[in-house]
Amino acid sequence: MAVAAILLSPRPRYYDITALTFHFYALVTNIRHVRSYMIETVVGAGQRVSLQVDTGSSDLWIASKSCLSSSCGQTNGHLYDASSLMSTGKTFSIKYLKGVIPGPIVWDKFSVGGYSLDSQALAAAMVVASEALSAAFSGILSLALPLNLIIAELILPITSNSPDGATWASNLFSITPTSSAPAHRFLSLLLSRPGSDAVPAQLGICRHPDLVLMLARRNWENAFVCFETHHHPFPPPFFSSSTHTNTAHP
Repeated sequence: MAVAAILLSPRPRYYDITALTFHFYALVTNIRHVRSYMIETVVGAGQRVSLQVDTGSSDLWIASKSCLSSSCGQTNGHLYDASSLMSTGKTFSIKYLKGVIPGPIVWDKFSVGGYSLDSQALAAAMVVASEALSAAFSGILSLALPLNLIIAELILPITSNSPDGATWASNLFSITPTSSAPAHRFLSLLLSRPGSDAVPAQLGICRHPDLVLMLARRNWENAFVCFETHHHPFPPPFFSSSTHTNTAHP
């Protein structure tokens, strides 16, 4: 399968899956200059929900329409309609440095960047205590390795196609048939500086963002110039945009 990429944005533009791009964007609050990066996802029966990208946790949760917390009221009604879900019978609760998120664990359709999963395990948060939400995002899409995964402790991941408690990234790279899954098992993340469009914020599935590849080529070219000038005994390795040597497996 050709390499697919994703760029993230509040209003994504969809292209062919082999060159899929979104514009990802940053939100800055006035509280200690907190920065949040959001991605639009599709949940259940076509509901578009923006989630905050988090590299420090492993669980996926979305504030549901059953949530009456003040934080959920800040989403301007952009809450998860769980009408199409399949119940797991398990209950989720995660504690952050500040705040706690409890709710039932469900299975539902979940899509990011054109890749769709029929039964992704996620928590439908019924309470969002001391955790900020906004009209820009209604939950968390976690990208950390699943060492601290709460959902998987309650619903063990399995190797068949039956619903389980695996992370979004794990299910993404396990799509069957394999010809429909990303060709390479890694995600890349490029974060923009809020208030500047010099560097876009991008999430790449199975490829690095184009700007990263361009800068890498430029760095290697400069390294070769340095080698030729100073006669360094060991030249830098050859860089190829079609070669992926540093892959991170979820």
